Amino acid sequence: MNIVTNILTFLKKVNPYLSPILVGLLLMISIKQCNTNNQLLEDQATTAKRATTATRIIERYLDKNGSGHLVIEDTKITKEQKKDLIKNSGLIDTVAAALNIAKAKINELTKVNASLVALNLKGKPDSPNNPTSIIRYVDKYANITYNPIDTMFGLKYNINLINAKYTKNDGFLGLRSTNVVDLYSEDKRVTINGVERYSLEVPDPNFGLKGQIKAQYNFKSKSFTPAATIEANFKSYTIESNLFYNISTKQWTPTLGIKKDLFSIK
Repeated sequence: MNIVTNILTFLKKVNPYLSPILVGLLLMISIKQCNTNNQLLEDQATTAKRATTATRIIERYLDKNGSGHLVIEDTKITKEQKKDLIKNSGLIDTVAAALNIAKAKINELTKVNASLVALNLKGKPDSPNNPTSIIRYVDKYANITYNPIDTMFGLKYNINLINAKYTKNDGFLGLRSTNVVDLYSEDKRVTINGVERYSLEVPDPNFGLKGQIKAQYNFKSKSFTPAATIEANFKSYTIESNLFYNISTKQWTPTLGIKKDLFSIK
C-alpha cells in the first residue's frame, strides 16, 4: 500500500492533471497481466476442441408451396479452432485451390449437397406433324430440348437456392433461441440433402481506448460542469479518467474511476 501511495504522490508532483491518466494506464496494464494466465488456459482448452465443418441439422420441413427446407445450426468457430479445422478439412483445401487464395483467408464456407429429381416431364414437339421436330419441355425453372435426329439433349435450369438466417425460438415458453440457417429452393423438385459449413467468430477486441467530452448538471446546486474524459476498456473492466471544470470556481478537478461490468442486456 505504501508503494502505491508513493507512486500517487510522485505522479501528483509531476502533473496533477495527467496523474489520473497515468494511474489508469498502470491499472489497465496490471489487470491485463492478471488475466494473461487465464487467457492462456482458455486458448489451450479451445485448441483442444476439434473443429469440423459438419453442421447440426435442426429440422426438415415442407412449406406451403411444397418446397423442402433444411434448417441447420448457424455455428461459429474461434480463430484457434479454425487453425485446427484447416489441418483436418479437405474441403478447405479444395476451395482454397479453386479460388487460388490462402486457406487462412477463408472466413466463411458453405457446401450444399442438393439433388434435383424431375420425373414424367411431358415434352411437346415444335412442329406436331413433323416426326423429326425438336421436342421441348419448358416450365418456370427448366428448359429441356431433345433433337431426335442426332439424339442430342439440351438443358437449362434455374435452381434459385435460397439461404436465410434467422433466430429460432423453442424450448419452454420459447425462451431458448438458436441461430439457424434455412436452405431451400423455390422449385419443390430440389432437395437439400446436407450441408458442410462454418463461419469465423469475430469477437469484440479485448482492449479499447476512447477520448470523450461530456457535461453534467447538478440539480441541487444548480451548477453545470463540463469535462474531458479518457476511457480505457479491457474485457469487462473500464478505467475512466476525468478532468472536470468548475465554472463557478474556475478550477480543474481530476478524477479517476474503475468499473466492472456485472451484466449486459442487448
